[in-house]
Amino acid sequence: MTYFSDFYFTSNLTSFACPDFGSSQCVAPKACARDPTTGKGYCCDPSFDGETGSGVCWALTSDCTNDNRQLTCRSGSSDWCCLYETEECTGVPEQRNVCWNRERSPLRNISVDVLEDLYSSLTSDAPTARTWAFDPATLLPETSTSTSATTTTTAPPTATGTITTSPISSPNDDSSDSLSGGAIAGIVVGAVAGVAIVLGGAFFLIKRRRKRVNAGPKPPPAELGYETRPVNQLYEADGNAMKMPLPPQELPAR
Repeated sequence: MTYFSDFYFTSNLTSFACPDFGSSQCVAPKACARDPTTGKGYCCDPSFDGETGSGVCWALTSDCTNDNRQLTCRSGSSDWCCLYETEECTGVPEQRNVCWNRERSPLRNISVDVLEDLYSSLTSDAPTARTWAFDPATLLPETSTSTSATTTTTAPPTATGTITTSPISSPNDDSSDSLSGGAIAGIVVGAVAGVAIVLGGAFFLIKRRRKRVNAGPKPPPAELGYETRPVNQLYEADGNAMKMPLPPQELPAR
């Protein structure tokens, strides 16, 4: 979430200036935005390396009314006024007629390269537009690991960007995982070996018992009974002997 709203890039059709900025330009990667509390327009800067005062949202001076709602700023012989509750005097030496919003620019957490790429893409898609709106929150994931997004040291920021970190696994975690895996593997191997031993022992006992049974004395084979029948005797189909006529016999000579 950002404090400001209505972010957009300017174009040459708006003289690269935010509303009520006169001749002061706000050129990409800077972008115009609005303070939702006061409705005042600002130019929000990203953070530029080595540039004093970058990473803020700034606006031109307000008309001085000499009351408690304004803050008087002074540089040399010049005086100007800023809004007391939401603004502060510029922190850039010798800079005049500029007020900083107390809420720092959300663009300071976004890479300048990402902002410039977005501006190039938007202008290519709609080259005749006066402004190009965007949401800075959608650009934060693209610059979470970028080294170009830095914070300003000239004024204490009141909001921080989202920083994503990757969990770091410790050596102890790795060792515990490996030991648990080894223990599981050992249990499985032991179980398989135990089953194999039991089955082998049972097979051995059964085989040994069969050998003992087969080694005992065997009864002699039963003798086959044979029926003694007369030789050259014919028999009926039911097994009864057939009555054959006696052969003729010679009578003794007289």
